[in-house]
Amino acid sequence: MDDYDSASNHQEVPGYVPVELILQHPQHGTYSIVRVEFPLTTKVSILKQDMEKRLKIPPERQEWFYKGVVMQPYDTMLHRRVKVDDKIVVKENTATGH
Repeated sequence: MDDYDSASNHQEVPGYVPVELILQHPQHGTYSIVRVEFPLTTKVSILKQDMEKRLKIPPERQEWFYKGVVMQPYDTMLHRRVKVDDKIVVKENTATGH
């Protein structure tokens, strides 16, 4: 917990925004919180691919929400005006039959 609390003392990297990624695990009713720094101008579709190993969810099953609104594949952190320490919720779409 101390590591998490000290996160606000970190040095920001230019061109990146530090956020909390909150992963909802629908089958277990639990949450995981991951602190990450995303490039401001990288599309969400690319970020989903980058986060696949960490989240253990294929990009096509990740749904990203910022302030309650679904983030589109072409969105960027800059486009959505994501600020330092904002929260992005990732829900796993478990629906079958795409």
